[in-house]
Amino acid sequence: MVHTVKNLPWLYLQKLLTEVHYL
Repeated sequence: MVHTVKNLPWLYLQKLLTEVHYL
């Protein structure tokens, strides 16, 4: 559970960076 919570911000960051890259 802790691993998932710790990975969540990283996945969100990856998604954010991807959206910025497509801009």
